[in-house]
Amino acid sequence: MGNQLAGIAPSQILSVESYFSDIHDLEYDKSLGSTRFFKVAPVKHREGPVVVKVFAIQDPTLLLTSYKQELEELKIRLHSAQNCPPFQKAAEKASEKAAMLFRQYV
Repeated sequence: MGNQLAGIAPSQILSVESYFSDIHDLEYDKSLGSTRFFKVAPVKHREGPVVVKVFAIQDPTLLLTSYKQELEELKIRLHSAQNCPPFQKAAEKASEKAAMLFRQYV
């Protein structure tokens, strides 16, 4: 009984801006917010404004391949929905232990 930690506590909490420092074709604008799972930011790209959701990976044993497949399936299903823009790209940054979702900023 009593309080128990349900997950791995982050040893270091980074700002959302720090995840874009080595991506040269994205220019950080501002934070749109942070939740327990995602940090959200609009960024400037040469093709137009983009929203990026950053998921900081705290558990190094966490495999994201099944989640990426589910996102691809969801992207296909939402393709015809005009009021729900799907993410256009999913990427993983091994150097900073983070996954990123990209979509057009509207």
